[in-house]
Amino acid sequence: AIKIFDRKGPEKIEGTYAREIESEFRYMEMFREDPNIVQGISLLKEGDRFLMVMEYCPGSLIAKLERGRLEEREAERIFGSVLKAVRFIHSKGVAHRDLKAENVMICGDGMPKVGDFGSAVPFLDESGQILFSKDVEGTEPYLPPEINRLPAMPYNAALTDIWQLGILYVAMALRKLPWDI
Repeated sequence: AIKIFDRKGPEKIEGTYAREIESEFRYMEMFREDPNIVQGISLLKEGDRFLMVMEYCPGSLIAKLERGRLEEREAERIFGSVLKAVRFIHSKGVAHRDLKAENVMICGDGMPKVGDFGSAVPFLDESGQILFSKDVEGTEPYLPPEINRLPAMPYNAALTDIWQLGILYVAMALRKLPWDI
């Protein structure tokens, strides 16, 4: 699969935007050894755009949920893979910050994998001390209350992942977000 980043005007592929794309790919490289994470293959720059070449996963959890209710065993298998991926990501001192059904890909062999590390951020420094995040990243319905409030307070990004896992679990079980029940 190829993810194309193409910006025109003042947000061209340079500066901060380029660093964010490169950061997303570096995280994919860092997590390469985990089978529950979409694998990054290469990052190419072509003129004013970046091309991120990734493992091809033709399906997604959101597509499965839109087609109907998941069988209990399938839901357990998918959620178990997501939990393993998050445990691995956290073991590297990184938080995903955008865990949602749209970012759980289903590969051709049926293997669920976590993807899209565009919002990822370190939550531990080299000495193991917690780094608090200040920027609001992620998808609104999945954001925890302490981030969704303004002004945003510094927060532990790893705990955001835990909150989002809970929202994802409810979405998988009921095919609705908790506040839409």
